[in-house]
Amino acid sequence: MRSYGNNRSLNQFYKTQVQHSKSIRLINAIVQFHLLRFDLYVRIMIKLMHQTEHSISSGSGDWEFKFA
Repeated sequence: MRSYGNNRSLNQFYKTQVQHSKSIRLINAIVQFHLLRFDLYVRIMIKLMHQTEHSISSGSGDWEFKFA
């Protein structure tokens, strides 16, 4: 009888673990999506900075840090 109860709690534990892993997977997907978007944003900003760098005199080197 004791093993049956143990089994049931293990089953319940497994079910909650599965639910947790599903939510964790969803969170991971969302985080990865945002990281990807941020990566693209940074790349675009770097491209724009390089384009504007040519038009700006090389004397203003600290101009890049305005985006930080």
